[in-house]
Amino acid sequence: MNSLECDSTAFVHLTMVTVVELLSLCLVSVLWGCTNPFLKRGTEGIENVTNTNRVSQLLAEVKFLFLNIKYLVPFLLNQSGSLVYYYTLSTTGHRFIKNKSQLFLVIACCSCCQLSHLPLHSAHRQVTG
Repeated sequence: MNSLECDSTAFVHLTMVTVVELLSLCLVSVLWGCTNPFLKRGTEGIENVTNTNRVSQLLAEVKFLFLNIKYLVPFLLNQSGSLVYYYTLSTTGHRFIKNKSQLFLVIACCSCCQLSHLPLHSAHRQVTG
């Protein structure tokens, strides 16, 4: 095998990995972007969930969300986007991320961003009576 064949094979392999990475990240963006409006719509009515104390209020809201199919399906699709993102970074992340602690930090930041969009209305309710 001459050096030209070796170089062209390496280029094709590098290009294929880049295309797969690009398609994976496009899939992630579609899963994350397209599910957000449905997540918002699935939370409609959560403001009507009331309970006596903070812990039981939180549990009631979580129960409302996860027993609501209009919320659960988009949530699972959204989280599958997170799995694809994690897989893409873990298989090709050596070029972007130097060590596993940085990968954990990226995942933790993405999770915090996701959680910050959950409309837990109990903190914003005015106590009456």
